[in-house]
Amino acid sequence: AFQLGASAPVIGQTLRYVMPIAAGSGDGSSWENASNNLGQILDSSLPGDIVWVAEGNYYGEATTTSSFVMKDGVTVLGGFPGSVPGTNDNRDPSAYPTILNAVGERRVLRCPSNTSTLTVWDGFVLQDGNIPQFKGGGAYLENYSVLRNCVIRNCAAAQGGGIYLFTGGEVHQSLIENNLGDLNGGGVLIHQDGL
Repeated sequence: AFQLGASAPVIGQTLRYVMPIAAGSGDGSSWENASNNLGQILDSSLPGDIVWVAEGNYYGEATTTSSFVMKDGVTVLGGFPGSVPGTNDNRDPSAYPTILNAVGERRVLRCPSNTSTLTVWDGFVLQDGNIPQFKGGGAYLENYSVLRNCVIRNCAAAQGGGIYLFTGGEVHQSLIENNLGDLNGGGVLIHQDGL
């Protein structure tokens, strides 16, 4: 099992829950009341909060260029089972794929340029991003943004079809496959200031 973060939040943190189909009140306060809107849960999260996301397909909001937008300082973990309550012990992104799909002509995931605190997404499949005029079809990462234990596949962009790493973005233990960069960087394009 992949582990990141505590099994319960520490003082000052909130643990939020997301499933493909909302449960109970849908406010994200527990698996029994899981939200089905990852974007809305992120909007209401604060730095230090943790979001647990169950297996299944998720389709984000179609913002200007991205379907999902990272929230500064919020850790988002995929790979929890959908049939039983997820815990750190039964979390397994390979067995319980949590799939983020781009909406329309959008990238899948973007980190805002004003991110100033470690922001981690761990255990997701990012797929079908297509942003032909921009960078990072699967993900555009910069500053303190980190992807871990992810699969980035079937994405396209002008540059960095799978991932565009701007100064400070990081990718760890991830599979990047079948992506296309129309100009350059089919899998990953790294831009480092000063180089």
